[in-house]
Amino acid sequence: MYCMGRFERFGEAKLDLKDRKILLELDMDARQGFSQIAKKVGLSKQGVEYKVRKLIADGVITGFYPIVNMPKLGYTYCRLTLVFENAPREKQEEIISYLTSDPRWFWVFTTQGAIDLLAVMWVKSLSEFYGAVNELLGRHGSYIREHGEQVATDVIHLQQRFLLGGGERKRIDIRETSKRVAIDGLDMDILRALADNARMPLVEIASRVGESAKVVAYRIRRMERAGVIAGYRANLDTKKLEFIWYKIWMHAKKRPGELMRRIATNPYVSYIVEEVGLPEEIDFEIMVEKTEDLFDFVKELRDSFPTTVGTYRTFMYTGTRKVRYIPF
Repeated sequence: MYCMGRFERFGEAKLDLKDRKILLELDMDARQGFSQIAKKVGLSKQGVEYKVRKLIADGVITGFYPIVNMPKLGYTYCRLTLVFENAPREKQEEIISYLTSDPRWFWVFTTQGAIDLLAVMWVKSLSEFYGAVNELLGRHGSYIREHGEQVATDVIHLQQRFLLGGGERKRIDIRETSKRVAIDGLDMDILRALADNARMPLVEIASRVGESAKVVAYRIRRMERAGVIAGYRANLDTKKLEFIWYKIWMHAKKRPGELMRRIATNPYVSYIVEEVGLPEEIDFEIMVEKTEDLFDFVKELRDSFPTTVGTYRTFMYTGTRKVRYIPF
C-alpha cells in the first residue's frame, strides 16, 4: 500500500507530479499565495496559478474552507448517523436538503455500507443536539430505520499524504477543551467569508465586512495565533482522482493508543476521530484505490496487533453534500 508506483495514476484528472505537490501544499495551508507555493514546488507563480485554476475547473478542487477550532468558542462536535428504510430517492433528497439548510449541520455526507447518511453539528449544549435530532425524527422518522449519535472529543485532520506517498505531514487536532477564546461580530463576519472561500482575497473580505484590508488581515492573524483558525484546507473530489473514501469503525481490545499511532502513520489515512457513543473504540478514514487495499491494511493491523484488533465495520463516502465549518 506504500508503493510510489500507485501514485502515478490519478483517474480522469490525469495529475502530474507538480499538480500533486500543489494539492499537498493547499491541504492545511490553502490560504498561502501562489508565489509561496511556486517556491516550494519549483514552478513560476503563473504556472501555479494556471494549475490551480485548472484543478478547480476540472472539479478536482471543489472549494476551500477554514478549519475553525470551534471548541475554543464553546462548541461541541456532535455526529448523527442514519440508516434509511423505505425511503425513495426523492425522500432521501428531502432529508438531505433539510440537514444542509440548517447552519448548525456543518458536514453532511452520503454514504454506502453500514449507514446511509452522516451529518455533523456544532452545538453549545448536548440538549441542543438531541433537540435537533428529535426534530428531524419528528419530521422524517418514518423513513429512518436506525440512527446513532456520537460526541467527539478529538477530530484529527491529517494532511493528504496519499497524493505523494509517505513522509512527514501536518496534523491538526480539534480537541475538546475548557479554554475559551472571545471573538466579536467582526471576527464572525470574517469567518463567514472564509467559510465561503478560504482563499478569498483580503480586499474582498474587507468589502464584505465593511472594514479595511489592514484590519481584516490583523483579525485573521489574531485568530490564527489564538488557535481559533487552525488551518485552511482544499476540499477534494476524491472520485475525480479515482480514490475510494472509507470510514472504519474498529474494536480495539487492548493498547488502542498504540494502534491509533500506527494508523496515523499510514499516508492514506486522512482523519481519526475520538468520541463517545460509538460501540467501537477506533474510528478512522482512509483513501484507497481499490477495496482490496483497505482489506490489506486491516490485515496488516491484525498481524501487527493480533491481541488488539477486533471486529470492524466499514462504509464508503459517496458524496459530500455540505462543508461549512462554522454554525453561524
